[in-house]
Amino acid sequence: MKMQSPSSILILTDQNSENKLSSYITEILQMEGFLEYEVKDLSGSELDVDELLRHDIVVLSNIPLSSSQKAILTAYVQKGGGLIGLRPPKELGFLFRVRPLGDTLSERYIKLETQHPLSEGMEAETLQYHGEADIYALNGAQPLAYLCQDLDCPTRYPAIATHEYARGRTAIFAYDLAASTVLFHQGRSSQSSIGDYPDPDSDGMFKPTDLFLNQIDIRLKHIPQADIQQDILVNIIEWMAGFTKPLPRVWYFPDREKGLVFIGGDSDGMNLKDFETTISTVEKYSGVFTTYLMEEQYGVVTPQEEQSLREKGHSFGPHLWHGQRPSLSEKRQGIKEEIKHFRECYGYTPLSSRGHSVIWVGWTEQAKYLSESGIRLSCDFTGGKYIGAGYVTGSGLPWKFINKEGHILDIYEQPYQICDDGSMHDKSCLPPLTLEEAIQRSYEFMDAAFKKYHTVFQLSLHPIYIGGSADLPSKEWLEAVLAKCKQENLRTVSADEWVRFNDGRRAIEFRRLEYYPKRGVLTFDFKGSIPVKGITLMLPVKHLGRAVSSVAVDNAPVEYNLTALGGTEYAVFVVDIRHTEWHRVEANYTGEQSFVGESFR
Repeated sequence: MKMQSPSSILILTDQNSENKLSSYITEILQMEGFLEYEVKDLSGSELDVDELLRHDIVVLSNIPLSSSQKAILTAYVQKGGGLIGLRPPKELGFLFRVRPLGDTLSERYIKLETQHPLSEGMEAETLQYHGEADIYALNGAQPLAYLCQDLDCPTRYPAIATHEYARGRTAIFAYDLAASTVLFHQGRSSQSSIGDYPDPDSDGMFKPTDLFLNQIDIRLKHIPQADIQQDILVNIIEWMAGFTKPLPRVWYFPDREKGLVFIGGDSDGMNLKDFETTISTVEKYSGVFTTYLMEEQYGVVTPQEEQSLREKGHSFGPHLWHGQRPSLSEKRQGIKEEIKHFRECYGYTPLSSRGHSVIWVGWTEQAKYLSESGIRLSCDFTGGKYIGAGYVTGSGLPWKFINKEGHILDIYEQPYQICDDGSMHDKSCLPPLTLEEAIQRSYEFMDAAFKKYHTVFQLSLHPIYIGGSADLPSKEWLEAVLAKCKQENLRTVSADEWVRFNDGRRAIEFRRLEYYPKRGVLTFDFKGSIPVKGITLMLPVKHLGRAVSSVAVDNAPVEYNLTALGGTEYAVFVVDIRHTEWHRVEANYTGEQSFVGESFR
């Protein structure tokens, strides 16, 4: 992260720590649009109180600390700093106003405390966490969530707790939120094709579902559990920033959208009629579609037709196939060769791909191989055998992989919630859905995505079924979903558009963030290194007893909307990034506190 001045948020990491996944906290902040942060690696430098005090919030990842480092963090809080600990050393329990009891609880649940102010607007649901949590007794802290033995068995031990001193503030996660999020997203490495327990469902294939068997509680599969826990972190950050200066965020979606619909399909066995029926059906409702082509279907879609459809907003990528149980080397070489063939046929390197039978090798090895060949978005993760439709990764957002060494890979995973053959056949070893049930399930996912969780609803429907060459009523399913999109003005997105937007969103930088309390003025600069349209910037509406009264970009007033997300009210406005030049934002907090905007939730 390139910073021009001290950032509001400082993340403390240690590259020599055994907890390599703890560094994923940077990916969480990227996903949540807090792009104004710095990372300090303690493996090669020491802490200094004055240096810490240049930052409003310090996020302590799950790393060991020396006695002097603990003392410095204590002094930082005593002098007014905000400290968030993600399973911090138990010796710092006193600082977070909790008392360690010397035991742990692994792979269980948390339940939000609805009486805590920061749970306002949140879903009061019981959620899983992964890894170990330290058991504490409350010792002055206010519980935000409790550890639970099971869905309906809360303990008296805090999972998340906050405390406000006369000046400083603290928040503790008893578990490592970053590592837990990785395990939500990527599952268990031990159950990968190269792990100790490969192919745990014994179906003879290496699949992403293998990584999640016996990890995801299928009672909670309809909930994006990891995303909700990130929302809790967002509320904590906003609470701490409320004592210093408002923090700008970049929203997940373009043009103030509350969610998106991503519809794609695999070309398995399709003919020209199937494909044309699929595209004409989608275009009848002004939607876009992403087609993943097997090499056998390259002749069905000519390069000229493919280019013409891409110009209309549709996307294409390879539907990779290298056997049911390929080795790492076989998969790596197969990906390389197949993407080369796609490039030779269509004249460009595809941005996204999806595997036939969604074969997946290794834990993050296949993601690495895809990235090496230019793929930027994998659409391979979906609920399969014994799991079925749902948020198998705990998320509906595009997230990046992290390997065991703690390195984040430059490739997104966009997980599907529901697929036609997996839902209407008995491939998942669950009762097949009728057409009416499939449509209703899709509507439920869509309503939750746009009104509750603010995420992507992703649906996989095969053109061979849409076109009528095989026996599933996918065309009726597709039309029902598209009709709802058109009726409710829900935006569809293709893979290429989604990759480019996310790349542009993450390439935005902030600098010179300053708040002048006497005048009630917030100023900051932003720029993007990648042109992108429809970037939605968000500012907290309220700060220190005042409310936003005007927003200007480069001295020109801009229109903004008032919306509520979780427990925070935001002023949101849209900007287009056209050039790599800095733009100046000035927001005046001179109005009275009031809120009349439409609630996201």
